[in-house]
Amino acid sequence: MLAVAFLTACGGSANWGEKKAPQEGEKKDPIVDVLALRRSNIALYERSTGRIDAHDAADVYARVSEVALAVHVEVGDQVQAGQLLVQLDERNVQIQLTSARLAAEESRLALAKLRLDLDKAEADLKRIMEYYDPAKPESSKVFTKDAYDNALLARDKARNALDAAEVQQRKAQSDVDKAELSLSQCKIFAPISGTVVERNVRANELVNASTKLYRITDFSLLELKLEVPEASMRNLREPRRTTVNGGPPQPDVSTAQAAFFTLTAYRNPKFEERFLGFVDRVAPTVDQARGMVAVTVRVVPPLQVDAEAHKTILAQLDADSRKAVLETAAAAKSGRGNYTIKPGMWADARIASEVREGVLVAPGAGLVGDTEVLWVISKPKSSDEKTGVARRLDIRGRRGVTSEGVFEILMPRAAKGEGDVREGDLVVVRGQTLLRDGQNVRINYLGQ
Repeated sequence: MLAVAFLTACGGSANWGEKKAPQEGEKKDPIVDVLALRRSNIALYERSTGRIDAHDAADVYARVSEVALAVHVEVGDQVQAGQLLVQLDERNVQIQLTSARLAAEESRLALAKLRLDLDKAEADLKRIMEYYDPAKPESSKVFTKDAYDNALLARDKARNALDAAEVQQRKAQSDVDKAELSLSQCKIFAPISGTVVERNVRANELVNASTKLYRITDFSLLELKLEVPEASMRNLREPRRTTVNGGPPQPDVSTAQAAFFTLTAYRNPKFEERFLGFVDRVAPTVDQARGMVAVTVRVVPPLQVDAEAHKTILAQLDADSRKAVLETAAAAKSGRGNYTIKPGMWADARIASEVREGVLVAPGAGLVGDTEVLWVISKPKSSDEKTGVARRLDIRGRRGVTSEGVFEILMPRAAKGEGDVREGDLVVVRGQTLLRDGQNVRINYLGQ
């Protein structure tokens, strides 16, 4: 019994040792994280930062000094153009208007009297001239030269008095117009439709002329103000502009240069929010002191992003940025995210200056430090394969455009054999530091 137990124990130990050896051998194969090489568009970007601004905004000022009787809107209220904002006290202005109208009426009556005086003076002079010839005064037997001169002087004085009265009448009427204007300015209206973002007036306080009362901003059209170095000016272009129904020229999105940006205000742990825009205007001059060019990017709100309507500018973005822009738009439309873009927000923007289509791109994480080496694992026959052989690939002189965490591999070799790289091959992005050429590895495929 003891012998059987001993042999059983020994046999169990031997079997355990035989099973353990392969497991230890497997553990020697390192685990590496991999991503697949793929063909995609890659873009060069001009990067800049700036703040969101509204294309249309208006400051509302008081034109007369009066007490504010009623304040009708607050910060955050939506207003329409022509809507009453503030009612000022009209009583003083009404008194001024009444006084001006009375003065104008008095001037009108005086003017009418002077017209009659002129008519009489001209009639007297005409009657004298029927019997008196200034060229032959000695031939006149009815009127003397003194009578003629007096009549002529009276006519000229009447004309001068009438001219002066007409000027006084115009001045009196201008006083009426001024008082009527002041009366109309006691009601302060919104000059544009938009949102009230600033209020500097309260009811029952004295408002001085030229005091800023409100600021109204139209959020329907937002812009991003950027500056780029003048050396990059050749990479910027404005879109063509078209006129619709006789309105002001509008940019043609199909000819626009694409841009996207991130906002400090929005950070989603699940994905990076990216917002779409396009170059609207490029300043015609360069800042001499700093060598910078002002660029205005038109913002496309996430709720308005449409894959079909904006396909020409979306196509200018790299695949990851395009995907992020569309994901952000989808989240906004589904209500999963409140992505309201507001003036004043800080943005980190990129303008697509050059797009290369259908190139072979590799993840930038595949490179370690300043090395020009990738570790490649041939494309597995199926996604279930979890092992492979690491191969060292020298890519010196084969790196093209680098953008947004990926880079272009130039002139991939077409022939199969050592050193060739193709779409679908796996690139090690973590764990490549201690690899050896031809070493077996276990694959953790991040692309799945």
